[in-house]
Amino acid sequence: MTKIAPTARTQRCPPINDASEIARLVHFLPSVFFYLKDTKGRFTGMNASMIRFRGAKNELE
Repeated sequence: MTKIAPTARTQRCPPINDASEIARLVHFLPSVFFYLKDTKGRFTGMNASMIRFRGAKNELE
């Protein structure tokens, strides 16, 4: 197993202003549960797998 350098584990990504590209990338990956939250902790987006997991019919529910 490859070891990860301590700095790589503790560094955070910079804030993303427009996450629509990332959301589109993972939207239809069946084994990935992806969601986005704003700075107040509110859900702002999720992919199809996460929507089904939550039992919702669409992202707005």
